Amino acid sequence: MKLGVFGSRTICDVRAALIIAETIQKLNNVTTIVTTQEPRGVCEAAQRFAKEQHLILELHF
Repeated sequence: MKLGVFGSRTICDVRAALIIAETIQKLNNVTTIVTTQEPRGVCEAAQRFAKEQHLILELHF
């Protein structure tokens, strides 16, 4: 299953990673995180999370 993560460019702290982790735990079968190639914010946090958790990362420009 793919999880789309998009949001604020100003929020890039641990809050974003916690929300992503909680959502993945609830859904239980997420294999891919889909986000945009933004330089900062929630999209950056999603990219970092995907890499740390060894999930497939699908970027859109």
